[in-house]
Formats: sequence, structure tokens, C-alpha cells
Amino acid sequence: MGLNKNSAECHGSGFSPRLTVLRSASCLLLSLACLVPAMANEPAACTTQEYRELDFKIGRFAGQTANGQRAGVSEVKPDLRGCVLIERWEGAISGNGMGIYFRSSSDNRWHLNYANEDGQTLELSGVTDSTGITFSGPSRFYELSGIHRIRWERASDGAVRQIWHLSKDGGATWEAVAEILFGLVTVLRRSLISLCHLCFERQRADVTQI
Repeated sequence: MGLNKNSAECHGSGFSPRLTVLRSASCLLLSLACLVPAMANEPAACTTQEYRELDFKIGRFAGQTANGQRAGVSEVKPDLRGCVLIERWEGAISGNGMGIYFRSSSDNRWHLNYANEDGQTLELSGVTDSTGITFSGPSRFYELSGIHRIRWERASDGAVRQIWHLSKDGGATWEAVAEILFGLVTVLRRSLISLCHLCFERQRADVTQI
């Protein structure tokens, strides 16, 4: 493997503290000059339309049950440069919890991993359609053991409806667990939040390279 002219200059045979500092600075500037175009041409991660399918869940929502009882507050924000959605649940009936939504490149499906402060968990995978997404999968959540099917769909005025069913016989029959209507309280736009994360990651990459 040969050395180009710039590499040779960076590793000159003569030794001088001043020349060494100047050469190091020159090589650093040269490296940064090569780095900037590469970063500019680097495609942003998770920006395709598939990653926007759950954008209707982004925001702070107040939920109430079908009979008008306060259920809790759900706040969903994008994270990791828009590659995941993080939900924080403040339960009025149940306890608090946290969920992470992400789209897997291995199966091109959405996945939900949820855990609450009682140590109860749900691990579901989802399929989208024109009005929302349906997550399903076998889990035990408190006394609810079987196949869980949880659907989120767009409602009017920015609201989101959650419909939760459980099957204890392998999907032959289903029973209703909960239905909650989430009214939008605070708009959290993906574009602004993702831009902040993108800027932070770029700055961190610059520092790491230096």
C-alpha cells in the first residue's frame, strides 16, 4: 500500500516540535475537509415514509374510557434521530409505564416493547393499514394471558382511539379488554424534534472524529 503526498507530509522524517504541530494541524484540517462532504452526502436514517406511519401517535394525549372515566395521559416523542418512538404512560387507573415503538429492518414490521412500574410487560408486533396500526402477540399482562391485540387508529380532531382485545383460545374468540379515546393536548411535531436530535448527533460525531 503506497502513501500519497499528503500522507508523506504528515509523516516526515525530520523532527521539529514546531513542524510536528503544524503538520498535525494540517493533517487535521485535511481530514475535516474530507469528512464534511462525506457527512453532507450521508443519507439521514429512518426518513422514509414507512417510519412516518405512527406519526399520528406523536404528542401528549389525555385518555378516557368509553364510559367517560379518566384513564391517564400518554406522551409520545420520537428519539434516536426519528428511528424510534418513546411513550410515557401516566396511568389514572393502572400504574405508570413506558413503551418503545420501532420498525425492524429484519422483518419490515413495527414492534412494541412495553413495561410498567409493576414489572408487567408486553412484546407485540404490528401491521399498519390506511387508518392505523394493529399490534398483536402472545403475552401475559397481570392476569391477562393469551394473544393480545391492540389497535390504534386515527379519530377526529387529532384524537387517537385504542381498542384492546384478548384471545385465550389461540385466536378463535376475542374478548374486549379496554377502549380508550385519547384527545390531543399538546402537539409535538416530529420535524423539529428530529432536527434537534440530528444536530446533536452531528456535533457528537464531529467531536469523536477530532
